[in-house]
Amino acid sequence: MATVNTTAIFPSARFISTDSLGDLQETLGAIATKAQLSHNGLVFQAVEAGEAGNAITLEIVGSNDAEGIEFTGTGNSLTATFATSDEVPGTPEVPGTPEVPAESDELVHDGVTYTAVTAGANSGLLVTINESQASDTISYDSATKTLHIDLDDLVTNKTQGDIETLFLAAATSVTDVFALSFSDPLASLATVLSNEPLTGGVDYVAEVPTIPEVPAIPAVTIANYTQGQFASYFLSAPAEVTDLITLTVTDENAFMSSALAVTSFSGGAEQAGGSLDGNSDYILIKREDLYDLQADEVNDGRKVVWGFIHNATNAFLALSDPPTNFVMSKGNPIAIENGSALRQTYQVAAIYGVSGLDLRAES
Repeated sequence: MATVNTTAIFPSARFISTDSLGDLQETLGAIATKAQLSHNGLVFQAVEAGEAGNAITLEIVGSNDAEGIEFTGTGNSLTATFATSDEVPGTPEVPGTPEVPAESDELVHDGVTYTAVTAGANSGLLVTINESQASDTISYDSATKTLHIDLDDLVTNKTQGDIETLFLAAATSVTDVFALSFSDPLASLATVLSNEPLTGGVDYVAEVPTIPEVPAIPAVTIANYTQGQFASYFLSAPAEVTDLITLTVTDENAFMSSALAVTSFSGGAEQAGGSLDGNSDYILIKREDLYDLQADEVNDGRKVVWGFIHNATNAFLALSDPPTNFVMSKGNPIAIENGSALRQTYQVAAIYGVSGLDLRAES
């Protein structure tokens, strides 16, 4: 015996139950979703919805060779490279030294001060005073760097003024090398001198300026960049990047914190259909409204149509004013096959308008 499935008669038939609250337990459809990746407050999303977005990968790295933030892409593999730099150590302050003025060698003897005209240490100048000489003289021996003072009497019979008189009349060979000063021209001298050196001079030392401290230049890392800076550079990313992903930031002023190893996007899904067709209207009939249709018989097209016709005929026959353009009736069951079965006949009459095969409206 041939079977007729319900869906062969009603292709859109669905077999759906309700829960205890009467809600349909159908499978809901879902729209396609876009794959995403979140990192440091940045939200990257695939341009195209679907599972293909899950194949996109992103890597965020730092490099001393980059400028700003550079974006590159090869196929589904994308990279954001931050310009970073190592720390440059600073140097401490190097204190300078003040200028040291030059000071001349000196010799103070019996109230007379002998000073080297040329300032500086270690002039090598000497002074010799001889007494009881032929005459009073003063001279300078450049070979031995010695100032010779000869007195014509005992030194104790001479005064500072006698030496001053000699010095005032001395040749430039003396005055160019020695300067003499006297504490008391009338004071007597006491002793002679023999090659007594001038000492105590100081050489000139130029000032050495202080070298100021040079602060260290700190390293630049990914943590020095904000989400807003990342978004600004993303605006100039090449098409191989922007054709695949978009970017959303959660806080433009927030700093990033870390790099990102190669990581895949996730969450992309294809559109999924539900139990019912989209953009369609359904007529929902409870199974019990179809005569004698059991739960295990819903895909038996004979039982579905018979249950519908049987109950529909009974409903039409019960009407006090039944329609005239669509008439349903049934005969009484009669025995067939030697009394082993019954047969009942249903009759349906449809009256159409002349404009087409459609039921004529009731007047």
